Amino acid sequence: MAKSTNNIVTHGLRGKVGDILIFRYVNGDTIVSKVPEKRKTTSEAQIKHNRIRTYRILEFTESE
Repeated sequence: MAKSTNNIVTHGLRGKVGDILIFRYVNGDTIVSKVPEKRKTTSEAQIKHNRIRTYRILEFTESE
């Protein structure tokens, strides 16, 4: 991550450049960082497993 505080070229620049850089404007400074990696999607089986696990935990805590 790079921080540009007083640069005429990048002052107020915001957005993504290709799939490489992101320019953000935070607290008066332009911050340059790499594009974050895409998150892996969760499979339907994993979602179902998590849902069942959550219900079991709720049943256990409500029974006490």
